[in-house]
Amino acid sequence: DLAIKDTMEMDKRTVASVFGVPPYLLGVGEFKRDEWNSFIQTRIKTIALIIQQELTRALIVSDRWYLLLNYWSLVDYDIKQVSDVLLAGADRGYVNGDEWRDRMHMEPAGLKEYVRLENYIPTDMAGAQKKLVQDE
Repeated sequence: DLAIKDTMEMDKRTVASVFGVPPYLLGVGEFKRDEWNSFIQTRIKTIALIIQQELTRALIVSDRWYLLLNYWSLVDYDIKQVSDVLLAGADRGYVNGDEWRDRMHMEPAGLKEYVRLENYIPTDMAGAQKKLVQDE
């Protein structure tokens, strides 16, 4: 009986490696965050992009509309990591407050302005700072 169990486990690991899925999805081994995230960002992301492109091409009549499959919702991440990344993007003017709040599953607060770290000024005024103007 023990030899059968070991053979079954080895067969499951072999099947997992052939199909490129983490072994724990087949009941062998333990969950590993990096292995899962790699699986999502390679295999699942590719499949999601193909599906969304084909469905958009086949079903949507407007050139301005498209379908989007959110594979990021499957990634195992720490909420602090996501918040830190978004806050760094906000400091550089890439993300506004409502975008950050949306990813943190909070209601919008009307924070639609993109600002930069320099005193949190609007992005379009970054070049108009007094320290950038040379004296004559």
